[in-house]
Amino acid sequence: NDTAETQQYFYSKYKEGVKEEVKIPVDKGILSRAARMKQPVNVPDVKDDPAFNPEFYRTKNIRSMVCVPVLDSRGRVLAVIQAMNKVGRGVLARRNTSQFIGKPAFTLTDVQILKILASHIGLSLQSFQEEEAEHTLQDTIRILKEQGLAGLPEEVAQQ
Repeated sequence: NDTAETQQYFYSKYKEGVKEEVKIPVDKGILSRAARMKQPVNVPDVKDDPAFNPEFYRTKNIRSMVCVPVLDSRGRVLAVIQAMNKVGRGVLARRNTSQFIGKPAFTLTDVQILKILASHIGLSLQSFQEEEAEHTLQDTIRILKEQGLAGLPEEVAQQ
């Protein structure tokens, strides 16, 4: 039983027509599935996917969706790229069905491009986080030295 206090969420800084943050529970939706699996999820027709929850989206005209997790070098999820409604050419063909013929859907090439983008974003975010951690450590050491706190390890005191 998750309460509002213990429930974990993904936070979206952008939702069409809405300026405040949007919260998506980590155990619900297509975006969350991509994050949990740490793999891209390509949905040619969201109406056919029971994980699709229209409550998370202001627009009701979502047809297709692809979500690609952004991972750091240790495989931790930092973010998820989400693209909706393929525009232009590209039809996903499935074996033994013609259900998507004529409906624009994200292609394997689209997914590969998003994976490459996610990889670059992941490395950039990780580098930024590591720089921030280093600055925080240096600031902490500086404050400790300024306060004259004794007992700093020799290697810290010399930094």
